[in-house]
Amino acid sequence: DCGCIFDNPRPDREDILSFYAKENQYDDWLKEESSRDALWKRRLKLVRKHVARGRLLDVGAGIGQFLFYAKKYFETTGTEISPVAVAIAKNKYALNMFQGTLESLPLARRYDVITMFHVLEHVPYPKATLLDCSKRLETGGFLILAVPNDVESILTRRNRIMYRRGFKKYLCLGKLGLPKLSLTGSEIHLFHFTVSSLTSALIRTGFEIVDTSLDPYFSVSGMRKVRRYLRYGFYFILNRVFKMNLYDTLWIVAKKTKDAQAEI
Repeated sequence: DCGCIFDNPRPDREDILSFYAKENQYDDWLKEESSRDALWKRRLKLVRKHVARGRLLDVGAGIGQFLFYAKKYFETTGTEISPVAVAIAKNKYALNMFQGTLESLPLARRYDVITMFHVLEHVPYPKATLLDCSKRLETGGFLILAVPNDVESILTRRNRIMYRRGFKKYLCLGKLGLPKLSLTGSEIHLFHFTVSSLTSALIRTGFEIVDTSLDPYFSVSGMRKVRRYLRYGFYFILNRVFKMNLYDTLWIVAKKTKDAQAEI
């Protein structure tokens, strides 16, 4: 009823950690390094519209490409559960990232901005993670989230229609039009958010919503890049004019207004 969908049953924590610790997990990231550079620069530009400088924590920093560009403007810290990704960040980008979950990062300092790009859908208890972010932010600090829009996007809506009409290709997705969770795929998404469910969770954990938009998540080159920009631009205008998001992703900027005491 609240619009948030979660997978059940799901892998346990150890299986998930093992999945993201695989040696080849980030091979594609390295192959697409140049096109991903453009992606991280786009996101950094969007972040700096709200916070130009200060202390930044990136949760689930991967191999550290975003932090590599962000450190020009911010005093940066990153967390990442994969030892492989942390090693790449250290050797390739000279970053000293914390290996582990956000919850295991010492509460030694507060930050002006926390970024979480396509991370919240992977965590087992999103509300606990949002409360943890609140603890680490200065009052007035910003939490910037990007997650898949895989409940309300036009692609998922199409998948649901195709499932209901019995098209064989789509029957493996289930009636919600979502892929079944698997340890053999490329991602493990435990939660599937809508704009309303995620903004509601943020408000309940001590934040006010500053902006809801689309995450320019694509990392391609050539004519594919042009097509992706045109598609993104179309959905961006649709979002701004009609206040609806039918794109593949959500981008939410929230400001901490108080120290949250909400129950988990």
